[in-house]
Amino acid sequence: MSMSDPHGEYTIAIQQAATEDSPRAPARSGAKAWPSLALALILLLSIFLNFFNLTQNGYGNPYYAAAVKSMLTSWHNFFFVSLDSGGFVMIDKPPLAFWLQASSAGLFGFSGLSLLIPEALAGVASVAILYILVRRSFGTTTGLLAALALAITPICIVTDRSNTPDSLLVLVTLLATWMIFLATETGKLRWLLLSALLLGIGFNIKMLQAYLVIPAFALLYLLGAPLRLRTRLLHLALAGVVLALISLSWIVAVDLTPVTQRPYVGSSPSNSEIDLAFGYNGIQRLLGFLFHSSGVAAPLGGSLYNGMTLLIAILEAGLPSPIRVFNQQLGSQIGWLVPLAVYGLIVAIGRRQKRAPLTREGQGMILWGTWFLTMLIFFSLALNIHTYYLVMLAPAICALAAIGLLKLWAAYGKPGWRGWLLPLALANTAACQWFILTYYPGWRSWLSPLILVVCILAALLLVVARLFAKRQNIALTGPATSVALLALLIGPAIWSCATPLQVSSPLLLRAGPAAQATGYEEATEKLMNSFIPDSTRVDPALERYLLAHQGQTRYLLVTLNGVTAAPLILDTAKPVMALGGFIGIDPILSQQQFKALVAQNVVRYIMVPAPKIDLRGLPPQLLKMMGGSDNKQQARPGKAKIVYPLQSQIMDWVFSSCTYVKPTELQPDSANPDQAISIKPGGALSQIMFDCASHH
Repeated sequence: MSMSDPHGEYTIAIQQAATEDSPRAPARSGAKAWPSLALALILLLSIFLNFFNLTQNGYGNPYYAAAVKSMLTSWHNFFFVSLDSGGFVMIDKPPLAFWLQASSAGLFGFSGLSLLIPEALAGVASVAILYILVRRSFGTTTGLLAALALAITPICIVTDRSNTPDSLLVLVTLLATWMIFLATETGKLRWLLLSALLLGIGFNIKMLQAYLVIPAFALLYLLGAPLRLRTRLLHLALAGVVLALISLSWIVAVDLTPVTQRPYVGSSPSNSEIDLAFGYNGIQRLLGFLFHSSGVAAPLGGSLYNGMTLLIAILEAGLPSPIRVFNQQLGSQIGWLVPLAVYGLIVAIGRRQKRAPLTREGQGMILWGTWFLTMLIFFSLALNIHTYYLVMLAPAICALAAIGLLKLWAAYGKPGWRGWLLPLALANTAACQWFILTYYPGWRSWLSPLILVVCILAALLLVVARLFAKRQNIALTGPATSVALLALLIGPAIWSCATPLQVSSPLLLRAGPAAQATGYEEATEKLMNSFIPDSTRVDPALERYLLAHQGQTRYLLVTLNGVTAAPLILDTAKPVMALGGFIGIDPILSQQQFKALVAQNVVRYIMVPAPKIDLRGLPPQLLKMMGGSDNKQQARPGKAKIVYPLQSQIMDWVFSSCTYVKPTELQPDSANPDQAISIKPGGALSQIMFDCASHH
């Protein structure tokens, strides 16, 4: 054993594993058992984390669940992904994930479980596919580590257990990654076109978010395919055509449908899916601009409404920053292994391949490295994002962290500067995890010292062994590195395992122990509830009143936003009109059109939040970003100025022409006579209802 290889038996084992893992090399019969067993255990862990106590989350996000229930009422509503069974407004997402949920509900009956199973299964499948993708380039051990890391990434767990479409998007993107690897290795056009087709399907799951991997895919094929440059460029152009055709097929079909024959496109100022894809779900996510009916982008601070919507996003994900993935909001969800991934990328960049075509390792490093950097930059700069969007970054983090650890270990046994990166990576990753845990005092007191002590001791042992290989017990370096890795996995494992033990907020998806909610999480929920009242349930007395008085009116109730309408749709299966779409800003009806609907007995009752928003207790520096006052007006029916400016003309007419329904007219729930009803004036989150039947 030479001094240049102070841990020779571990290095030899890794080299043998890499050789035996190659699909082109004959595998030993005995070597097949342990990887299969390890993968089975990882998949069982993923199944447990995704499915245990899954029914406790109810329907998940009620806005999406209500749309699925409405989609089951007709093929028209199914195709257009209508929020309500009356076909008034569509949800603000493309259809594919919800078609899958509706199919599951149609087969197994409408329930929370039937809605959540597709995403939970997608999460497990993503773990398996990531193993296959990393294994084909870097060997079984690396593939297993990547799969394990993804299986215990907290934000993946909480997203897999919800009915948001992001988990399905990750699965489709990983399948497209498989195809781009095959295309690059063989130079066959069919694999490239299949990859483009899958990305087009991804667009129909989450629109432009699916395109974040395009730089990685294009660069890999351009640098790695064994074809002439001209042929590679032609192939990429053909793939672009396929991608555009598949991506735009549904949204063009919607936009070509006469507006009188389909629901309004939710969250679009111009009633256009193309505008939705590239506006609200596109440039707004990056720049934080909100689009009004005039088509003019209103920047942050332009009004109380604009500032508030963006403030919610900033409270949820934090301010843009190069170290955003370690902040109070995102660190515990996605940041645990990022430093290890960065070190792996450094090693890869430092070892440039000089021969062509690219080896599988070279292909893997280009793809995962570009994926990681592209999304890290985007999510560090984007203003208006939700925490769970970062599940798209998770596969690259997990792949690079696993690759990095094995590459750092291999470099440790060789001369050169790269050999010092392994102890540095372990110490730095532990330090970042300590920083993440500073936001959680209950865990910091014992978990931070455990991680720091184990990793620093392992790093010191590695340094000493490298400096004095002849005089140290070098057999300890391998086990020390393994123990340090286990210590680095404790944090994400705890946050992931705690997630199935508690009910997740349907609108604010966060993994981890419930008792460790941060001040920012509490402020975010408070502001969301002030702006869009938390209506995860509807008072039974209100439901009975509306059902008893609906008569021949088509819509049971009119609300200003889809979040308020969704629970009533779920409870009654009746058409409920969300006048302003998802969050109340869509310019769907004019005052004259609304009055006509009242006259035709299409609508009668309308419920709106009392126009007072309680902003007390929010951080002052964030309040300044809203560009408005705290709006201390009290709720006074007939005199209030509503906080939904795009519906203000309709509201002015409602306040002046419709009858205010007093809370005393509603009978309390007989089973809970002391229970407060949902409509009660005077509080910051009050709902007030008007009866417009008297007008006509």
